[in-house]
Amino acid sequence: MLSTLYEATGMMEVAARTGAELNYDLSSLRVDCPQARALRTLDIAGAVAHADAVINLPKLKTHGLLQLTAAVKNLFGVVPGLIKGAYHARFPSVERFSTMLVDIVQYVRPVLNVVDAVVAMEGDGPSAGTLRKVGLLIAGGDAYAVDVVCADVIGMSPGSVQSIAAAVRRGLSGVRVEDIELHGPSLSEVRVAPFRLPST
Repeated sequence: MLSTLYEATGMMEVAARTGAELNYDLSSLRVDCPQARALRTLDIAGAVAHADAVINLPKLKTHGLLQLTAAVKNLFGVVPGLIKGAYHARFPSVERFSTMLVDIVQYVRPVLNVVDAVVAMEGDGPSAGTLRKVGLLIAGGDAYAVDVVCADVIGMSPGSVQSIAAAVRRGLSGVRVEDIELHGPSLSEVRVAPFRLPST
């Protein structure tokens, strides 16, 4: 299964050319999260659990439940396949689901978050929206700060993004882009017209 995916996406060819080692670990394990607010245990992909460091590579989209999916929401991907459905059932409210996402970020602690906002999605994301050119890569070591910047760039109030709000409640983030050290062009140069929000 993975070899077919690696072949279709071109990763097999790149690995052969560069000597990179592809991951074939489909194992999962359950880990304790004693500092979590919603998750006391986390089901996590074995490859992530055993990694020396995690680099988080999300795509920027609007999201029907959370308003925005970027660095924080993308880490839900560490939960193996079909188990994700059980997590949605366990945490049905947006507040509880957002708290669970922050628990995952705090456990995984990615060393770098690189949001692909070259072409993003607005409207009924994360899968039924409309493509929108933004032309940016937004990167940083703090997943919450990265999401605050992403929200600001697309005309969304960071405090309205539930995953950011959950981090703010725990003292892990603020909502002001002015409090974030930025490198590269100023936000006034890269902001786009406000994204269309999900109909939900």
